Amino acid sequence: MADALALADQMLPAGRGSILRGGRSCIGLGSVVDASLAAAGSNTFTITIDEDCVLDRLFISTSGVAGTNAILDDLVVTDIKVGGDALVSSNPIPATMFAKDAVNSPKFGNPVSSDSKVSVTIVNNGSAAALNVTVGFSAA
Repeated sequence: MADALALADQMLPAGRGSILRGGRSCIGLGSVVDASLAAAGSNTFTITIDEDCVLDRLFISTSGVAGTNAILDDLVVTDIKVGGDALVSSNPIPATMFAKDAVNSPKFGNPVSSDSKVSVTIVNNGSAAALNVTVGFSAA
């Protein structure tokens, strides 16, 4: 057991992270809530990366609105950028693909380094007045 602990100490930065995750402690990245995503409006959510990690799944949620899944049907993702790399084709992606309970939501697998930026642009094609929208990524 002492050998395993000594090996773990050599593998991890001092006082940081998990041996199972190569010393990384970041498990999620999130945006601020945007309450101004009105009908026909759009917003770009930008997340600054605090620690090196690998992007896993994107999650989009709305809050404070009854029938949240129905509201997600009105939202589309028009752009996702990791650093300078665009990850969306010219056609918008339904936000329901990134709902918290979506089946087969894509895993990104993009490594990101500290101080880089990830952005997600969402358009509201519905008629709801103003939606509280949040985006986030799980990280590996």
